[in-house]
Amino acid sequence: MEHNKYKEGDIVCERIRPTQKLIVKLVLFDVYYCQPEGSSKRELVYQERDLAPLDQSKILKKSLIPGSIGGEF
Repeated sequence: MEHNKYKEGDIVCERIRPTQKLIVKLVLFDVYYCQPEGSSKRELVYQERDLAPLDQSKILKKSLIPGSIGGEF
């Protein structure tokens, strides 16, 4: 039995766009079908490595700011 990091109904964010909240709608193997929170847009598809827990979004956002630690551009 395969263990997934996130389950249906979890709220996560993209690693590259951590300000966008995503709701996990369906999980098939390591593929996650997510819908942007507050949007009726169609679902977006991600692999587990492309997602981060929502509580890490502040850390990820800071690392994307030029000149911050880990965000050297």
